[in-house]
Amino acid sequence: SFYLPLSISFYTLEEEQALFSEINGNGQRANKTRSLYMSNSARSKFVKSLIEKSSLKGNVELKLVGVRKKEQLTTFATLYDSLFCKSNGAFKNIKDEELTDELLKYLVKFYDELVSMRAELKCVSEDEREKFNKESLAGSNIMFYAYARIAKELKDNKQWKKRIAKLNSNFAYGSYNGDLLSLNNPFWHMRVCYQGTDGRFKVSDSNRTRNIVKNEMLSILRLGKYDE
Repeated sequence: SFYLPLSISFYTLEEEQALFSEINGNGQRANKTRSLYMSNSARSKFVKSLIEKSSLKGNVELKLVGVRKKEQLTTFATLYDSLFCKSNGAFKNIKDEELTDELLKYLVKFYDELVSMRAELKCVSEDEREKFNKESLAGSNIMFYAYARIAKELKDNKQWKKRIAKLNSNFAYGSYNGDLLSLNNPFWHMRVCYQGTDGRFKVSDSNRTRNIVKNEMLSILRLGKYDE
């Protein structure tokens, strides 16, 4: 005789419909955001709780049905990977038993503070989201990797709010003096941004630019160096 492991899951009707669609997708590649959201892993549950309890609620695409709403800030997969991706997640080495209520409360406060500081991270209309994406680095995918790394570095720092306040301060670079995270800031040009055919600078999302922005943000906030 032998034993087979059995995993029992409890889903809402909407989640069951999404899962059925996923399984019967005629060979199509599973959507990462939907798969992670519907996972019963400790990490997925942790990210769900983080969204539910923080100002990110309603502003993160879960990809249960349809396509991503253009007014939403980011996806569940991006937030999850920024924290737990095996290659470059800020908390990639954390054990399940270390996903404590204390850590959750800290991260909820951390992301709440970010949202209160930066208008680009708030729930906005589709037009406002498009405008923010054209003007600022703050709501980009690569910045979520930087935010997660900053959160890890400041986890035991009682002055963490004061440290991240610099994310909302003026930044001097050459002749530029303005918003640190503006796409008009030449500090980011040719580092994490490229100039499109319309003349606007756009964010390049890759492992290279994610590492660059983490390094630069840690340096600006005087938190050491990201060298993984």
